[in-house]
Amino acid sequence: MEHNAALVAAMDAEGLKQADLARRLDDEIRRITGRDTQLTERQVRRWVRGEAKWPQELQRLALEAVFKRSAVELGFKPRTKSVKEDSLRRRTFVNAAAGTVSAAIGASAPSRIGASDIERLRGEYLSINSDYRSRGGNQALEDRATNLLARMQSELSRSAMSERSRTMLYHLMSDVACSAATCASHAMALERARMHMHKAGMLAGLSGSSDAQFHVWTSTSTLAARRGDLVEGAAAADAALRQAISKRDPLYKSLAHMRAAANAHSRAGDLPSLERALSAAERSFDRHTAVEERAPWIAFYGRSQFEGLTGLSWLRAGKPERAESHFHRTLAAIPDNYAYSRLLYTGRLAEAQAEQGEVELAAHTGSQALEMLQGVDTKLATRPLVRVREIVALAGTKDGCVREFLERSNR
Repeated sequence: MEHNAALVAAMDAEGLKQADLARRLDDEIRRITGRDTQLTERQVRRWVRGEAKWPQELQRLALEAVFKRSAVELGFKPRTKSVKEDSLRRRTFVNAAAGTVSAAIGASAPSRIGASDIERLRGEYLSINSDYRSRGGNQALEDRATNLLARMQSELSRSAMSERSRTMLYHLMSDVACSAATCASHAMALERARMHMHKAGMLAGLSGSSDAQFHVWTSTSTLAARRGDLVEGAAAADAALRQAISKRDPLYKSLAHMRAAANAHSRAGDLPSLERALSAAERSFDRHTAVEERAPWIAFYGRSQFEGLTGLSWLRAGKPERAESHFHRTLAAIPDNYAYSRLLYTGRLAEAQAEQGEVELAAHTGSQALEMLQGVDTKLATRPLVRVREIVALAGTKDGCVREFLERSNR
């Protein structure tokens, strides 16, 4: 019998003994179901020894919530060849022997979930997105998304629903997993973000939605670029461009080209490819209409973000003078409820000014960004200001605004 080395490694990384993990899992299951459980150290020991290869549904949800990775990544082996088949067989068994299964997991017979229930869950997802727009991504927001995802996974296993409701729920779950990945990425927890993104891809595939798969690929492109993997960043943007929704909706097509520009060509210094991608993004953006019904997640990609991502592409390509004008246009167009974007692009504007040697102006703009930091908890937002401080400090100027910026940014 092989020991579960992946689970043992995850426990060691978290500093958890077998009894500690049992208590953590009890807490997670109680949070998901509202009921007390009696998971024992003996059960954890059976997983560690490889005696139990695939935990029950609620136990898996709890394990994934504790370690923020899938059961498969924790070394467990599904009993069926596909997650979808396993879900179907589990629901069939629940319907056929509800009393036995309910006793095992502490739940009653499956309830019916429909469109109104999914809308309620979507409301929670939109609340997470709203907080992200205001404060940026961080671990607290990532945890909210992860917890919401765990509850939706529980609904899938415990509730009866139509095929249409099931695919809608898979789509929503994929979007929530993308949000968790984005928040983890903004907290610079890149490996954790990658695990969320893997889950989002699986859920998008189960949903059969071109929109969900596009969302995963464009998010994967950004995450790959943040890790420094420009090849994967370009490939993911190309995969988004091949999605059906990209072919029929010019806004999606524009975003796919923009991701290729910002995440791959600009970082590689490939100016001809960058020019082509930005031109293609602009042509498609100018063709889209605002009246079309679209998924909530892509609402961020309006004129302000188009200009901002264009400016970011030029800044990364070493053309700060071209970037600056786009950042000015971005800041003029950002909606009031996108406070995090205003902070981020104000910092980028300061960076573009500093890169051009305009240190006094960069210090002034950087000071404006520092004023916006209150209430924002994301490591990504401070990165442009770190770069501005480096450039301004090297200039050695005695200007009062510069000295004030250096003092405040060092706190």
